[in-house]
Amino acid sequence: MNNEKVYFNENEYCPSFTGSACTDGTCPVALSEEYPEYDIDVPSSCFECSGYKGCENCIWDKTLVCPYYQDNLKKGEI
Repeated sequence: MNNEKVYFNENEYCPSFTGSACTDGTCPVALSEEYPEYDIDVPSSCFECSGYKGCENCIWDKTLVCPYYQDNLKKGEI
């Protein structure tokens, strides 16, 4: 899902999404709080973040935490 906004259903983003930037110390929100003197631009939501790549950079991709993976398992597609 290259650079696509991933939706859990038609109206909301995946509730399990956790990007690699959220956990590796490069999250702009965390950096702006840690280093306010640098006036870092903060996106309005995680899904507007320049680092957001949908499933491609979600730490839960291809795990049982991922609702898409669970659905595919149930359907026998994996």
